Amino acid sequence: MAVVERDYPNLYRKFTSLGPLLDKLGNGGKGLSWDTREEVEFLGQLNHRSTQGGVGEGRPCIESAIDAAEVILHLAPETNGHVAVKAWKSLGEFTGRDHTHLAAGKEHEAIRFRDVQAQPRKDYLLPDLVGDRERGGLLQRRLHQRARADPMADAHRQAAVLPGPPLDDGLRRAVLQLPPARRPEDNRRDRRDQAQRQPGDPAELH
Repeated sequence: MAVVERDYPNLYRKFTSLGPLLDKLGNGGKGLSWDTREEVEFLGQLNHRSTQGGVGEGRPCIESAIDAAEVILHLAPETNGHVAVKAWKSLGEFTGRDHTHLAAGKEHEAIRFRDVQAQPRKDYLLPDLVGDRERGGLLQRRLHQRARADPMADAHRQAAVLPGPPLDDGLRRAVLQLPPARRPEDNRRDRRDQAQRQPGDPAELH
């Protein structure tokens, strides 16, 4: 048995303020990362800064449900166009291609809590749960990369995510030997065929 000391006042302050690692490390996911100092500064003005002392002193507040919603909406590339551009730029560092045009026109837009409260809003295009709305539907990241003629992107991202040395040519080729991509129209055709199949018809093997 061991005695564990809890610093509950500072634990509470950590839960109700935005941590300092966003200033140091930024935000991101799935091998992508981008700077968030501008967003943290804005949230400090929007939600005000903590004056409770301790570890949360001077940090943006997350004391209410609306504060928490504003933090999520402002840091996420789905709801902040400026962050979406950063996310696509981060992907471009791996792929060697410019993807920022996918967030073009949204850089100076951001969805706030009151916007969503007033009416539903469509989120922005982002690379880690990517969809290609220009072509009429949402796609997985791998399908998007193929649609954009970017076959090396998977290997580059794997090299960034996996620990150890970069992928050698043989492993990179293995990563690129992927099964044929299914398009949205393939799924629609499958559903149509399924609806037209009569009871007793043999099931097709795929």
